[in-house]
Amino acid sequence: MQEIDLSTNWLVLQDVKNCGEKFCIYKSDWNPTKSFAHVISEWEPIDRLTHLQLLFSRNPYYGGELRRFNDAPWWYKN
Repeated sequence: MQEIDLSTNWLVLQDVKNCGEKFCIYKSDWNPTKSFAHVISEWEPIDRLTHLQLLFSRNPYYGGELRRFNDAPWWYKN
């Protein structure tokens, strides 16, 4: 059995308009540079799986910062 290391090489994006399913961003060939890129961010690399506000926020536990991370869905891919 082959082992797959899922601890690194992750990409994330925040779906601020909640339209990722509509645009099928879960498909492996999805490309954010197409005509709908203005409603979805680009994939961003992260060095480890953890709470995203710990990676992207200067004040991860402040109310406004915390809400910003939880207001829209996030998508992950490896």
